[in-house]
Amino acid sequence: MGAVIAAIVVLVMFAQHGRVALIPRWIRIWGGIGALFLGAVFMYSWSAGSTGRDSFWPAFLNLWESAPLVGIGTSGIAVSGGITEQFGHAHSLYIDELARYGVLGFVTQFGAIAVGLVIAFMAAKRGMAGPLAIMTAYLVTGVTEPRNQWISPTVTGTLLILAVVTAGVSLNREKKHEDSEL
Repeated sequence: MGAVIAAIVVLVMFAQHGRVALIPRWIRIWGGIGALFLGAVFMYSWSAGSTGRDSFWPAFLNLWESAPLVGIGTSGIAVSGGITEQFGHAHSLYIDELARYGVLGFVTQFGAIAVGLVIAFMAAKRGMAGPLAIMTAYLVTGVTEPRNQWISPTVTGTLLILAVVTAGVSLNREKKHEDSEL
């Protein structure tokens, strides 16, 4: 639910039509940033409860600490013993990437996603906020959902790629339109 709410907040922030668009953009942007920040604080302060994440997130972080730069890999998790071997993934995109691929893998993956976010943000500023909303939902969902396997296609990975491609195509069409008017 948090991911859907975050995506809706992004759509409201960049709306260009309808009643929402009548509210000055700067108010929507700062209000949206505030809402997303409060949502993040709420998620962080809310106990993981009976989900077990308060047990296996620290266990996966301990695995990461054993090889912080390059991680222990999938095979390392498979033979790690205990709760980490039992679950096989950290139920968090971020913690799982750190444990599995270390800081180098984490920075590589999220650096590529950051490039996509910049493209989606530029498209949102020009009226195409859907891709940024999808990417925001993906990143929020990643807090509590398992890893995205980049080697084999997944629905979430494909959706992420399509969002960036859609934003890029939107920007490219706008540029061609501007060039043709000159």
